[in-house]
Amino acid sequence: MKLRTRLVIAFLLLSVLPLAAVTGYSYYSSQRAFRRAVQAESTLLAAELGQRMEIVAADLERRVARIWDMPTRAARGDAAPTPSAEPAAPKRAGRLFPVRWHRSTVG
Repeated sequence: MKLRTRLVIAFLLLSVLPLAAVTGYSYYSSQRAFRRAVQAESTLLAAELGQRMEIVAADLERRVARIWDMPTRAARGDAAPTPSAEPAAPKRAGRLFPVRWHRSTVG
């Protein structure tokens, strides 16, 4: 082998190959650390959102129960409103899906 070929092979073995190995290792370890951080953050955010939803649901349940317990017009002797075939249009636009609440006996 010529000296030039030996020098090229030595250069590749002593510099490029270890550099490629360190680069690959750091890439995979960084990727793993990033995935762990994203997983931890998403778990934390999901728990926080769950707590907020429980608070909102409890508040809405309390409000619906308060409205449910209010005396109706018929009980007061007023004329009952005539039911329409179509449900009332929402006062606020922008909802994609209707929200329906059912009275719960839990609690």
